[in-house]
This record gives sequence, structure tokens and C-alpha cells, in this order.
Amino acid sequence: GFIGPATAFVLLGAIAVATMLLAALHGPALAGLGLAGSLAVPLLVTSAKPAPYPLVVYLLVVAAAAYALARMRRWLWLAVTAVAGVLLWIGPMIVQHSLMPDGGWLTAAYVHLIMQAAVAAAILAIEPHLGLSDEEARLDVVASGVLVAIGAAAVGVLGSGHAGIVSYALFALAMT
Repeated sequence: GFIGPATAFVLLGAIAVATMLLAALHGPALAGLGLAGSLAVPLLVTSAKPAPYPLVVYLLVVAAAAYALARMRRWLWLAVTAVAGVLLWIGPMIVQHSLMPDGGWLTAAYVHLIMQAAVAAAILAIEPHLGLSDEEARLDVVASGVLVAIGAAAVGVLGSGHAGIVSYALFALAMT
């Protein structure tokens, strides 16, 4: 009760992401600890009226930090673990939608997947291959797997309900 839930969420998240980034200097064990802590932070903060979009933005920052660290240190396990972690949050978002149908949780789940796909594509699939000619280019199995997993999760969320134009955008993204 000393600080509010929003302040606690921001502070805990900053500490967890900083821990993951410090792993660039101190090794993979700290990266795993930071990622686990980062993904658990939303579970530690309670609110009388939970809001979906701070969670979506927070998970985007966590994933981007993990993907960037994974690219920088060549820790592919970190990228795969980050994808698994952020995709696990789809379940609680769908459950929250069933409890609060007018709370925007289903649309937030759609937005979450679209943003995760964009960040994963940019950091894992596009950036590493920017200077390569077509002859040098090879299939990136990890980046492809990450994007397939996000696409599969998108198709799964589409079966959870209908949120208008956002669901069509998500479907188009998943089919790409």
C-alpha cells in the first residue's frame, strides 16, 4: 500500500528489463533470470480495474529487449524463450475477456500479437539479413519459427471472438 499499482508495475518492470540487459555483460544466467522476472511482473501487481494496453506495451518492451539481447549475444534460446513467454500471456488475456467482455481484452490480444510479430520480424528476421545479396541469403530457422509461432497464436485467438477490423488485420498478418 505504499505505492500505487501503476508505479509498482513500472518500477518492477524497469528492474526486470534492466536485469536482462545487464546480462549482456554478466552472462546467460542473468538473462534468463531477467526474462523470467520480466514476464512475471504483471502477475505481481494487482489492480481493482485491470487495463489491457499497459500490459501489451510492457510485453512489447520485454520482448524487444530480449530479441535485441539475443541478436547481440547470439543467444537464440533467449529469443525462443521470450516468444514462448509473451505468447503465454494470450491465455490470461482471453480469460480476462471472458470475465470482462467490454474491457477491450480481446482487441488488446489482437494488438499484442500484431505488435509482437512486427518487432520479431524487424529484429530477428529483417535486421540480420539487411546487407546480404540473394545469393548469400539463407533461411533463418529461428526467425521463421518465431514468426510461425506468432502466426499460429494469431489464428488461435481469432477463434476466441470477433473484434471487427482488428481481427481482419490480424488474420491478414497471420496468413502472411
